[in-house]
Amino acid sequence: SGPGPMGETALDFLLTQWVSRQHLFYGAYETKVSIVALAKLLQHGVNNNDTRLQNIVVNGDLIMTPASSTARTRSQKRTNPDQWTRIPVLVKIFKLLVQELTTNMDAALDFNSTDEDSEEETNEDPNGLDGLTSNNANKGVDLSDLLDAATAAKNGTGLGFFDDEGLDEEEDPDALADPLYNMNICRYLTEFVSEFARQPFFAGHFNTHLNQSEKTTLATIGVL
Repeated sequence: SGPGPMGETALDFLLTQWVSRQHLFYGAYETKVSIVALAKLLQHGVNNNDTRLQNIVVNGDLIMTPASSTARTRSQKRTNPDQWTRIPVLVKIFKLLVQELTTNMDAALDFNSTDEDSEEETNEDPNGLDGLTSNNANKGVDLSDLLDAATAAKNGTGLGFFDDEGLDEEEDPDALADPLYNMNICRYLTEFVSEFARQPFFAGHFNTHLNQSEKTTLATIGVL
């Protein structure tokens, strides 16, 4: 048996805990560090055919049942625990990267929508014609603009959506000195995911594990 609490290897235990808690990272800087590290780990595992990573299996997506879709007490959860798909950890990492990309894109769309609404309220004429023209002109969102807006939205630029996020980071000189601090994580993920998803191995080993939301995000960046 291994050194993990359930007899698993230390690497198995570490990665299982890491991918199950990625969503708990709060600050923008901490999230960037973790996401970039996961991307590099994924690339290493694939490029080097690392069986240590390929043999680790973790929880994938929640299997929706009547029990999982309703609120339950702790006792009820112990009696009838959630059920998850089981997938290779490298697949899980790719899904986490796509989910982070989705989060950034959603933030960008909200950012653009709020900004446009504010401009329309300021510039709208008494008959509402300017607002109508503005709406029609902004129906299409360029991907490049979306990526830039994603970073602005994630950092709270202009709107203060994330005023509480990153306050401690700004006081940390190590964080400020790290190139990752000012990285456009949405653009980084778009480029990484796009290139990764076009590799020959992707269709047989990764694509089959994607849920509809993840496929939609890949379609948005022109992969699927």
